[in-house]
Formats: sequence, C-alpha cells, structure tokens
Amino acid sequence: CVSFLAVAPFTVLDFPAFLNGFAFNAWHYGVSGHAGFESEPGLTQFMNYVTHFTTEFGVGAAVLVMLGSGMALRLDWRRGVLFLVFPILLLALLADQKVIWSRNVLPLHPLYAVAISYGLIVLHGWCLRWLSRWHLRFDGWVGRVAVLLTLLVLVLPVHRLVDHAVVPPDSRNLARDWILQNLPDGWTIVIPAELGFDIRGLADRDFLVEKVNITTVQDQQDMMALVAGPVVALVPVWGMDTRREAPADPDAMNATTSGKRTLAEFGSDPVLINYDSPTAWGDPRLLIVAPVPSLSMVNIR
Repeated sequence: CVSFLAVAPFTVLDFPAFLNGFAFNAWHYGVSGHAGFESEPGLTQFMNYVTHFTTEFGVGAAVLVMLGSGMALRLDWRRGVLFLVFPILLLALLADQKVIWSRNVLPLHPLYAVAISYGLIVLHGWCLRWLSRWHLRFDGWVGRVAVLLTLLVLVLPVHRLVDHAVVPPDSRNLARDWILQNLPDGWTIVIPAELGFDIRGLADRDFLVEKVNITTVQDQQDMMALVAGPVVALVPVWGMDTRREAPADPDAMNATTSGKRTLAEFGSDPVLINYDSPTAWGDPRLLIVAPVPSLSMVNIR
C-alpha cells in the first residue's frame, strides 16, 4: 500500500480523478471493449493468455513453471502460496475482461522466469541423479554443464530469442535509403506530415523536400497534383480506426494514385486517417510514386 501511494500520490491528492479513471477502465475493459482487442471472457480469455506465455517462452518452459511451482509448494507451502497468489489473482482478473492486451501480463514475466529457473534446477537435479547411475562422469562439472546446456536447448524457444534479437527496419528508413540510392540530386520529394518521416536523413543530398498535411480526399488529390516532372511523393496507404468516424474514405484516398507510377512500396501497417497518431504501429505502409513515364519500376517489400 505504501509503495503504491509512493509511486501514485495523485490517488490521494486528487481522489475524484483517480476514481473516475478507475471507473472508466473498469467499464472499458469489462463492458465497452476495444475493437480489434477483444475476446470472450472466461476460459477463452484465459487460454489467450496461456497462448501468450507458451508463444513467448515455449511449451517446455510452461512445463518447467508447473514443475517449479509444484515443488515450491511441496517444500514450503506458505512461501509457495505467497509467490503464486499475485499471478493467480491477476490472471483471474484479466480472464474476466473483454479486452485483451499482452502488456497487462508483463508484470508476470519476471515471476514466470523465476518459476522456470526453479523448475530447471529441479529437473537438472533429477537428470543428474538418474544419469549418474549409468556413468560416473555425470557427477563432474563437465557432465553437469552438458546436462544443463542440453535442457536449455530443449526448453528455450530459440526462434523467439532470434526474433527478439533482430530488430525489423522501419519502412520510413527503407524508403529514405531507396531515395538516396535511386534518385538524382535536384528532385523534389513530397512528404505528408502524417507519416512522421525524419527528413534529416535526406539533408546530405540536394533534394527539395516539401511537406504537406493530408486529412481529406482533396488534400490527397492536391498532393498527387504536385507529382509532375522530377517529383516523387511518399504516399501513405490509408486505413482507419473502425471505432471512430473518419474525415475521409480511406479507399477513396488510396484510389488517387491511379495514373501515377509506383516505384517502390514499403511497410505493412496502414496509416490511420482518423487516429491521433496515424503511424501508431511503427511500420507504416507507403508508396513512392512518380509521374508516368518515369524511373523504371522497382518492387521492394
């Protein structure tokens, strides 16, 4: 309680605001929902979180968690209950909600890792005792390390470790590199502000950068009208947040590229015409378009 008040003193200083926020989130998670991030409360929602943990840590790690938790309860049930009560209560609370976000179980990741570690220690001891019956070398440090490494290889999801180690490039950086490699000096580059494009990467070249703002179909058409002569435009592939009204039809805005040549395409996530941060997902889908005829067509994905 003291720790909570220390990191969130506004709960006392502005108690009505705290209650309003608390009530809103209870309504948001349990009643109104969040489009695109919903599931049926109960067992279905619980299994969604189980899938999250097995995807992130692997099925073998889940077995180690059960083993470690069971052995902790067996050795000292009071400490075991103290360790498990928070994860159980949090999962029960989240499973009873309509909204599902993986970030809500991030506080459980350290505890999950602790349970994995203890389960690994228990299993490692069992394996050593069993293998020592067959060969005495397993009593030495070489045998202990070999068994430990073997268990880690069998249990850890190597593909997930690789995924976490590799950072996918941002589509805007790929577009910048393509421009630097393929366009001659003196060209004009039209860039919508909604892309959040960092133009500093183009500063070393003699490009004329023109920024525009797009909120309507007419704005998009005006931008496309600028694409004539030695001019290219970075054109967002538009989408919309279905929870809100949109100031323009994304399909109509995307159709304005007809009559232009697409030189390159990058990214995977639509740019949301009606969202506070249009490039909320960090890998906005965009086209580099030019007049026809122009440079040769390049397909980059």
